[in-house]
Amino acid sequence: MHTAQGLLWDSGVERESRALSSVKISVVIPAREACTTIKYCLKSLNMQVRKPDEVIIVINPPDDPTRGCVEELLPELSFNVKILTGPGGVGSARSIGVASASGEIVAFIDSDEVAHPYWLYYIEKALAEHPDVMVIGGPIVYVEDLHQMLFNPSQISEPLLMVPGDINNVRMGNMAFRKTIISTVGNFDHNFKVCHEDTDFIFRLIDNKIKILYCRNIIVYHIRKKIPILKGIYKSFYIGAHNARLFVKHPKNSTLKIFYMDLSHAFLIALGIITAIITKNATTFVLIFAPSIFYKVIKVLIRRDLKLMIKRLTLEYISQLLFTLGFFIETIKIALRRLYA
Repeated sequence: MHTAQGLLWDSGVERESRALSSVKISVVIPAREACTTIKYCLKSLNMQVRKPDEVIIVINPPDDPTRGCVEELLPELSFNVKILTGPGGVGSARSIGVASASGEIVAFIDSDEVAHPYWLYYIEKALAEHPDVMVIGGPIVYVEDLHQMLFNPSQISEPLLMVPGDINNVRMGNMAFRKTIISTVGNFDHNFKVCHEDTDFIFRLIDNKIKILYCRNIIVYHIRKKIPILKGIYKSFYIGAHNARLFVKHPKNSTLKIFYMDLSHAFLIALGIITAIITKNATTFVLIFAPSIFYKVIKVLIRRDLKLMIKRLTLEYISQLLFTLGFFIETIKIALRRLYA
C-alpha cells in the first residue's frame, strides 16, 4: 500500500490498470459558469488511478470566464486538455466533445462533480471484462462539499458489480460508452439546449437495443446546489419546451411517463384559466382547479407543515403552469414547422 494525495490504494490495482490501458479514454466535460467547481473536477481526474488520455472541456458561451479558470490550472495537470467552445446549449456541448474525442471510450462527467479515484479504472475494467456492453453508468452521490469528497472519497469494498441499466439509473453526469455506438445511434441532439439531451440519447440507445449496464463501483460526487426560487420558476418554461421536443421525437417510448406525472395538474390550471376567461365565470375555474388543489393539499398535509404547504402549493403551481405553457407552445411551434416545411 502507498499514499498518493492522501488516498490509499493497492499497487496491484495500478499494475492491473496499466495492463488494461490498451484503449484510449477521452473524458468530456460540458462547462458553463463553472469557475467555482471545475477546479475540483479536474483535480479529481488528476488523482485517478487510471489517468485519462485526454480531457475535453466544451465551454459555452465562448466568453465564459471558465476558460481562464481552467487555463490557470493546466500546469498542475498530468494529462492533455482540449478547451473548445460551442454555439450554446448542453446538447451541442456534448456533441462537440464526442466529435473531438480521439479515445475509443468516451466518459462524461459534469463540471460540478468530482470523480472517485477509481472512476476511470472501473470504467475500463468493466468494459474490458464485458465486451458486449457498449454503455455503462454509475451512482451520482449528492454532497455538500466537493473538496471534502476529493480527499475523502468513500471506500469501495465490493467486487465489480454490474446490473442492467435504464433511463432511471444511468445519467449523463456519470456515463461512458464505446465511441463506435455513435455510428449507430447518432451524436447528441443540438436542439436540447437546457436538458433532456441525455434522455434523448438514452432513448436512442434503447431503440437500437444497445446494451446498457449500471456499475455501483463507478462513482462521482455531485455538489448539491440551492437554485434561487425565481430562477427555478423561470427555468420551468424551458424544461416544458424540452419535454415537448422529447415527446415529439419519442412518442412511443413508454418511459416518458416519468416526466409527466404532474402534467395533469398543470393542465388543469391551464384549462381552468382558459375556461374562466371564455365563460367569464370564476366558479368554473375553481371547479376545474379543485381536484388538483385537493390532491396537493392532502399530499403536503401528510407532513403537517402549513407554511410548507402554502409555499409548495404556490411555487409548484406557478412552475407547473409555466411548464405546461412551455410544453404546449413548443408543441405548436413544432407542428407549424412541420406543416410549412
